[in-house]
Amino acid sequence: MSRAAAILHNRRQRNLLVLVILAVLSIWFAIMALAHQAALMAPKYVPHTFFPGLAQKDRHIASIRITSKKYGTVAVDFIPERGWVLPAEHDFPANFALVRKTIFGMVGLEAVAPKTARPQWLKYLDLEAPPQGRGVKVALYDDKGHTIAAMIAGKTTTLGELGQLGLFVRTPSSSQSWLARSVFQPDPNPADWMNKDVLHLHRAEIKSVTVRPTDGPSYTVERATPSVADFAVKGLPKGSALSYPTAPDGPAYGLVDFSFDKAVPIQTIDFAHAAEMETTTFDGLSITARIAAQDGNSWVALSAAAKPGNRAAGQQARTINKTAGGWAFEIPAYKAAQLTTPLDNLLKPKPRPVTHGR
Repeated sequence: MSRAAAILHNRRQRNLLVLVILAVLSIWFAIMALAHQAALMAPKYVPHTFFPGLAQKDRHIASIRITSKKYGTVAVDFIPERGWVLPAEHDFPANFALVRKTIFGMVGLEAVAPKTARPQWLKYLDLEAPPQGRGVKVALYDDKGHTIAAMIAGKTTTLGELGQLGLFVRTPSSSQSWLARSVFQPDPNPADWMNKDVLHLHRAEIKSVTVRPTDGPSYTVERATPSVADFAVKGLPKGSALSYPTAPDGPAYGLVDFSFDKAVPIQTIDFAHAAEMETTTFDGLSITARIAAQDGNSWVALSAAAKPGNRAAGQQARTINKTAGGWAFEIPAYKAAQLTTPLDNLLKPKPRPVTHGR
């Protein structure tokens, strides 16, 4: 009798064989179930670069256009002899950090999952094309005007446990939307694209400030050393007193944290009868601000000089003149008032003379 026949005739061995077969089948079904579950849970899409090959083309980018419903189109162009400028702002220098952030942000954009392709659903992701829709279009062009890369950006979300930025995007020519891993969010605000890095002046640097208002006397506020906290009015008129001890600090810090809303060529603003503020630092740097009002707005023009022989101050002056020279900067009305503070505003009102009736 063969061994197989013997096993079949032996009840105990037969039962053991059945159990072995059932165990093998159970393991096999378990493996198949796990494989099926893994297949269901596995990503259906492999992340990839949203703009393949853009990294090799970034040197050819000569123009950026950012279009939105709120702000319209911001144009940023590269001029070889000047760098990145804003044509709509008289070729004022652009914010180079934002230029880099936008270009390399698009280079590094990574699609992680496809989303809706239905045109009627794009509005829920803010991916409808501007200027009618709420999406923000970003397009990169070469010097011939050919499109290198373009996208419409919509809502943002958070990706993963590390809180990475997720950005819903699509190309203008397709309704297929994607969730992308991003390191930037397109900025459509024209004010942010202006180079605001015009003047850096720290409080500790300031030694004295002379104010020459259009009305009223000129005056100077000063301090002996940087460790002196508050400024004093030089040659305070006899019989006068400060309205409060720190009153001179207002005009003294007028150029600290300098910023502006708009820039135009200096010749478009009349500075013939402008007020002036001259700020001098302990290092020998002198910055002159001329302040004028025109068409209901306040404007300031900046220039700098340095004491002879002071190399550091001389370099600062050249940098300021190179950046700010030839431009008039629109500033808020409150800032213009600070730069042109009359002396009387720093002093206590004088008592009125007593008059006696007859």
